[in-house]
Amino acid sequence: MAELASTTGDSIVRILHVDDDISTLEISKEILESENNFKVTTATSVDQALRIMEKNVFDVIVSDYEMPQKTGLDFLENLRAVGITTPFILFTGKGREEVAVKALNLGADGYINKHGNPETVYGELSHHIRQLAIKYHLEHRLKEQTERLEKVSSQMPGMLYQFKMQPDGSWFIPFSTDGIRDIFGCSPQDVQNDISKILKVIYPHDYDHFIKTIKDSADNFTPWYCEYRVQVPGKPLRWMLGKSVPEKQADGSVLWSGYNVDITEQKNAETAIAQNELRYRTLFENFFDGVMLTVPDGTILDANPAMCRMLGMSKEEIIKVGRDGVIVRDEKLVSALKEREQKGTVKAEITFKRKDGTTFLSETSSTVFF
Repeated sequence: MAELASTTGDSIVRILHVDDDISTLEISKEILESENNFKVTTATSVDQALRIMEKNVFDVIVSDYEMPQKTGLDFLENLRAVGITTPFILFTGKGREEVAVKALNLGADGYINKHGNPETVYGELSHHIRQLAIKYHLEHRLKEQTERLEKVSSQMPGMLYQFKMQPDGSWFIPFSTDGIRDIFGCSPQDVQNDISKILKVIYPHDYDHFIKTIKDSADNFTPWYCEYRVQVPGKPLRWMLGKSVPEKQADGSVLWSGYNVDITEQKNAETAIAQNELRYRTLFENFFDGVMLTVPDGTILDANPAMCRMLGMSKEEIIKVGRDGVIVRDEKLVSALKEREQKGTVKAEITFKRKDGTTFLSETSSTVFF
């Protein structure tokens, strides 16, 4: 059963009016369609209305209360039970308060007594219809946009969010995607009024830094950037990256829009690289033989202490003069460079020259490793 019609302030508002009194339906249709961009479809019973709704969509439903077989409240209850949220106005001559209360409890959007001055009654009805149709349309557009955003964001790592700091200093997150569950172990609804559940999982050693970066961003209106760790119960300690842009609001609050993403793998890789670099540097610095790191054009990038002692030069001096400043360019060197270019590695006797101008012959191995 369809339930949503596309409605804007200037387009046709489609109305289903249900009443067992045919004359009431005729009058209502004539009045509502005469001065408004309304299109009224009528039904004389709940069952007929339900059949009409199987093939048509409406922006607003207007229904009498007391009708044979099924009442307007039966109709409303039936619609809400199957998830149809089309705005529903109970338009009846029954003025009992308990009927109005029950209608509103069942999900009615309005209750109007149809007895009285026709101009006043239908003026009120027309106003209610228009406001409900616009509200209903906007709510559904927002819902559709939110669903599209959630579908897109579900394919992205991390979470998108808006974070708000009120003038009184309170913090909350009015919007976040479902990725918040994985990152902080809570739902979007959990943090719509305060962020205590997020603050509880910030790793204690990073907590002060986390808070300071937010306050600095608010004070200076600079983008927020923070790398921090979270400890969600039942999960390992993980690294997160948060980035967002602040915007001053009319009420004095600050609203950040941005994202958080898990960077644990990146951090682990950085740690592994740093550890490997330390091991390499330790071996390089303490290796008994002289070692130089060069590139094919002869530029020297690094030299270990043993090489510095052999050449009588500092590392900075070796780097400055380059290959031609420490190796004699002869046929042996040219042949060795050609073989290394072809095979990626070479062993040869190469003549080196010291800072004082003296030379010495050295058995040299050279390998291209990246």
